[in-house]
Amino acid sequence: AYAGRFHFGALRAARAAGAKVIMRHEASDVAVGRSRVKGALRDMILQRLYSRIDGFAVIGTEARRHLLRLGVPEQKMGLAPYCVDTDFFAGEVARWGPQRETLRRELGIGASDVALVFSGKLILKKDPLLIPAAIKLLPADRQERVHLLVAGDGELRAEMERVCRTVLGDRLHMLGFLNQTQIGSVYSAGDLLVLPSKRGAGETWGLVVNEAMQFGLVPLVSDGVGCAPDLIAPGNGVVFRSADAGSLSEAIARFVAVIPRQWLEYRREAQAVVERFSAEVVAGGIKALAQRSKHGFSRT
Repeated sequence: AYAGRFHFGALRAARAAGAKVIMRHEASDVAVGRSRVKGALRDMILQRLYSRIDGFAVIGTEARRHLLRLGVPEQKMGLAPYCVDTDFFAGEVARWGPQRETLRRELGIGASDVALVFSGKLILKKDPLLIPAAIKLLPADRQERVHLLVAGDGELRAEMERVCRTVLGDRLHMLGFLNQTQIGSVYSAGDLLVLPSKRGAGETWGLVVNEAMQFGLVPLVSDGVGCAPDLIAPGNGVVFRSADAGSLSEAIARFVAVIPRQWLEYRREAQAVVERFSAEVVAGGIKALAQRSKHGFSRT
């Protein structure tokens, strides 16, 4: 990262020692909304900073676009995708996955029902209230098959429960904050992950998408979520318009129509995509970038 005196001090120390400097950060041009003046000032500061960096460990598409726009040469970049502790979550998949039917039965989720999962803070940035607004727009025959599992807490919890309860009744499951050793039970019971974060509100990636896809959930994310260009494709999820309940409702309806019939197919696709976002891939990317920076970057 580049925020704070510590980071600038570390950069100065590295340059004074003749060490190479590699940066891995969340910079994006779409995650945070800025005025034209603030944007121009930010660009000026970052261009000066980036000129002093030897290599960039790029977390994803939005970060690469940002760096290219500010004049960083492609040859100074290496892929180090954003990831979670994939080994840990593989163990959680093995632990909770076989309990899927039991978990669903305990929640009252029927064989033909579809379980949506929201995992995260219940705050304005995440826009969780878009979910009940979208569910309300579903045709009655599809709406009655939908359950919503909410894993999280925050300032919007009371309003979220009140609004969702009027739409879903006892098909709403407010589970509160769950740590990493517990969240696997929710992912294993679910079918779709919904992350409706507002565009420009600061959702630079959305690591819950990585987590959920490792369990095989279909991701439905807004165009304000930074990981969308990297993790979501037509065959394994949907990117819907931020703050647009109709757009999210269409995405939910599409999958309610085919799940659970095609659940295993979507599960395999989600897991195949997220396999490319592992700690091993990150370590390999940074190692390769360090070796290239040590010997200088070619322009070929």
